[in-house]
Amino acid sequence: MFDAAEKDDMSPNQMFDAAEVFLCSRVNIDSKRLMITINLKDDQINVKFAKSETIEDSFEGISVAWKYVIVPPKEKTNGGQIPEKKFIKLKFEKEYKEKIINSYLPWIIQKAEELENQKKFVKLHNLQGYCSGYDKKQSDFYKKVGKAWKRGYLLYGPPGTGKSSLIAAMANYLKFDIYDLQLNNVVSDSCLKKMMLNTSNRSIIVIEDIDCSKQTHDRKRTSSSSCTSPVQPKRFSQFSLSGLLNFIDGLWSCCGDERIIIFTTNHKKRLDPALLRPGRMDVHIHMSYLTIDGFKTLAANYLNILDHHWRFTEIQDLLRGTKVTPAEVAEELMKSDDQEVVLEGVVKFLQRKKTEEDAAKERINKGKDAVLEEKIKKIDAEKEKIESSG
Repeated sequence: MFDAAEKDDMSPNQMFDAAEVFLCSRVNIDSKRLMITINLKDDQINVKFAKSETIEDSFEGISVAWKYVIVPPKEKTNGGQIPEKKFIKLKFEKEYKEKIINSYLPWIIQKAEELENQKKFVKLHNLQGYCSGYDKKQSDFYKKVGKAWKRGYLLYGPPGTGKSSLIAAMANYLKFDIYDLQLNNVVSDSCLKKMMLNTSNRSIIVIEDIDCSKQTHDRKRTSSSSCTSPVQPKRFSQFSLSGLLNFIDGLWSCCGDERIIIFTTNHKKRLDPALLRPGRMDVHIHMSYLTIDGFKTLAANYLNILDHHWRFTEIQDLLRGTKVTPAEVAEELMKSDDQEVVLEGVVKFLQRKKTEEDAAKERINKGKDAVLEEKIKKIDAEKEKIESSG
């Protein structure tokens, strides 16, 4: 008999997860006890096996029996609580032990991966071939050179330029899980370690707005907060930059394969260079304000305009002198089904934005002129005092 626990120390047990997925596909509807769940995204009813339920299976003539066991939490004698434990027990004849280990269990893992991939849907198709290297050959290459199979990406640029949308597209295309890590909830380096150990293979670990954590700021620059939030409480002070670096490419990061770590920021220059070097953030992608090429892509997606339109020249001239995000223009493109009406609305929107930006620049220049004029007055006043005293 074999026991597969849900956790292997602090890390998820891949064998437990694979067995759970596989056995859910083998559930007999005539079983005495079943668990029923509904996925809100596709309204599909999922039937799972319940506690203490036994499922029989066979492999190459070998009969096996699986049983799901849950040990409830217990109170410790000195206070505290022993958490709930979950096991999946596998029972078979002793003579088939080698066959089970070398053939049946690897087959279970492969089958579970196939079942998981069938449940996931690629919803965004505009990244065809983006990560085509993520295959068996790539995995073998990383093993050959002795490196963990992972990549780091830095997405930087102003808000609304598509950083989060790109992450979602990558996850949908690669069929990777996403872990959204909130650094403000990390109280220590050991907490970071636990988070890394609890992530699964084939996953994307995202740290959004990393510049909002003062530990990641450039230590050579004058410290200044990149967020509008007040000073962080003292309980966050135990989390260090070195702990984050170990999270990315230190010993902790070697605990799994097929992982992508993505940082997003609005202010790349405020980040410590140690975070950005090759090997940690392998690729830096600038998500800029909207350009005419980006607008043509939006027009094709939203309005089905595949060829050149006479409005594009005017829009191109306006985009050159206006800072506008793809998200802002996308909202304008959804206001009507009529192409001409929408493009006219986009032109008016860009003209309005340009007028507002020009007015803001003028106010800033006037403010600078006023400050300069005040300084000149003070200098002249000082000169008069010196001359009168002389």
